Amino acid sequence: MIEFTRWEGALQRPGACVCGSQRRPVVDTHIENALGRVYLCELCVTRAARAHGGFVSRDEFDATAARLLQADAANDELQRQLGVALDPANRTITAGELNEWLSQQQTAGGVG
Repeated sequence: MIEFTRWEGALQRPGACVCGSQRRPVVDTHIENALGRVYLCELCVTRAARAHGGFVSRDEFDATAARLLQADAANDELQRQLGVALDPANRTITAGELNEWLSQQQTAGGVG
């Protein structure tokens, strides 16, 4: 199988993407059909990647990254609060003890 290649413009006929666009750059699939060489513009490559579930827009990526950073910071704060609530020996606690401590923190407004 030949790897797709990126070109600043179509090198063979029909000289356009399968969607008809003549936008540049294009991806050369190295496949030929009755119309000539099969090229893909950036928009068609993006649509194909989305259809396969392997692509998100830059805005979606940035928003998700921001949410992950916020969740990580919130997790760090909860870990810190939990560490303060437990003795320094870092003992193992039961699920019941943890749930009780969380209930107390929620009642006191310490955990959202």
